[in-house]
Amino acid sequence: MKTSMPGKYFIKISSILFIISAVMSILTYSISGLAFILVTKDMKENMGWVFICVCALYTFFAGIQLIAGVKGIKGCERKDAALDLKKWGFIFIGISLLSGIINLIYCIFVKEGVPSAAASIAVGLILPLLYIYGASLNAKAS
Repeated sequence: MKTSMPGKYFIKISSILFIISAVMSILTYSISGLAFILVTKDMKENMGWVFICVCALYTFFAGIQLIAGVKGIKGCERKDAALDLKKWGFIFIGISLLSGIINLIYCIFVKEGVPSAAASIAVGLILPLLYIYGASLNAKAS
């Protein structure tokens, strides 16, 4: 009889949300970046290189999020995967903080949306923390 891992549902639910968010982000940021390139390709000035870099960076982050989600689904019932999942959770905390700080800096420059950006940083940490919590429960399981 297979014993259920105590952190299974924390990992599984956060992983499913990671995957959904990652797919939406990959589509959104890659299409936005490509559309911007197409719209500005005939302009003589190099317009929006920062926007394109941010789109590329966020698309990369979404790819990492997708990997973490898939690994979480595959490893949510395995104690031996718990350490690896915790590492992915900490990587994603770093990514969440980095993207939140980028957003906060932008909001500071445009002088609006700063409270919303700060709240977004806090909310962006919820799923990675649940993912790590679930992996920690699995690591302690007997």
